[in-house]
This record gives sequence, structure tokens and C-alpha cells, in this order.
Amino acid sequence: MSSDEIEIVEYRQYCPPGVQRVIASGTSAWIDMSRFELECEILGKVGKHPRIIRLQRLSADGLYLERATNGTLHDFILSNHPTISLQQRLTWCREAAEAVAHVHSKRVIHCDIQLTNLLLDENLRLKLSDFQGNYLSETGEIILEGGSAELPSRRPVPC
Repeated sequence: MSSDEIEIVEYRQYCPPGVQRVIASGTSAWIDMSRFELECEILGKVGKHPRIIRLQRLSADGLYLERATNGTLHDFILSNHPTISLQQRLTWCREAAEAVAHVHSKRVIHCDIQLTNLLLDENLRLKLSDFQGNYLSETGEIILEGGSAELPSRRPVPC
């Protein structure tokens, strides 16, 4: 190709079968199947709870989770900042605390709680997601290590 020629490249975001839209991605966007299997196992330890994203199934394409129609809390706040009431914000704080309390009661340490890992369902109820943390024994030893040792990103969000 000579220096005066232009190459046009079309970019399309890949979505696994059955996925309509990717609502969050990060530094670990390309992870191998063992990480999905670990997250599946940790979600199994956490169990069902109204504040935890529900696992549908694990397949060769990855994890299929319950649909959170309102996306991440981060994006929702950025898009709707002026119209979100104080009452709604306090509800989200309480729901996040409920999620963390439940996870800790199951001896799981999330390791990556941030606004992009808090999802909102159709009723704006909060769901904690992205379980690549650690599962501890009753004595505090790590049984399952998720490898989520990354420092959380610092994104300014309007208060």
C-alpha cells in the first residue's frame, strides 16, 4: 500500500449469540474460559439474592447472566444525573450495602466494587455483578482466588 492510499477499516463489536448489547467492559475484557468458570463457581457460592446478578448458565461462549435493562449505575447516573432524586440515590446505597453484606456472609470478597459493576434492572433495583474476587474458608484462607487484584478505575461521577 502506498502512502497516498487510504485504507478503510470497519469496526464491529462482537456479541456472543443471544447478547444484544455489551453494557460494560474493562481491562479484563478478554479473559479465558477458566475465569468464566471461576466466576460461575463463586456465583454458586454466593447463591440467589435479589441484589446479586443471577447466573443463567455457563457455555462455551461465556457466562449468561440475568438482563439488567438499565445498564450500569455509572452510565445511568451520567445520563440522568439532574433527575435522580436523593431518595433514589439513598435506595441504591442501601441496596449496595445489602449486596455486599450478603456476599460477605458467604465468605466471598468481591474485590472490585465500583459503579460499572453495579447494574440496574427494569425497576432500577441494584444488582452486584462481576464476581472475580476470592472465596474464603471459615478460617479466612483463600480457597478460590479470582485474581481480581486490579486497582479500581477512578471515574468522576456527578453527585
